[in-house]
Amino acid sequence: MPAYHAVKQEHMGLGMKDYVLGVVGVVTLMVEFVADNQQYSFQEFKRSGVLKKNEWYGARIDWTEEDRKRGFVSKGLWGWCRHPNFLCEQMFWVSNIPVW
Repeated sequence: MPAYHAVKQEHMGLGMKDYVLGVVGVVTLMVEFVADNQQYSFQEFKRSGVLKKNEWYGARIDWTEEDRKRGFVSKGLWGWCRHPNFLCEQMFWVSNIPVW
């Protein structure tokens, strides 16, 4: 149905809302990427106990034994929000609702 609706509607140029929502979509994908990499970095540290110095810059966090014992991420984006990757996933889909 969405594809049918898109094909049948009258052609219009891009407006300011399109550009703003496009930027919001890209930013949420970037933040989700960073959050996923931080989670992966922590899980690797929790499993091995070794900090990898060659990790991607956005996931390069100095994990400690206290973090490992806690068992879940509490630094980086995860210190600001309990599930930043899930929040960004939902924000991406909400920002792309055609009603806007």
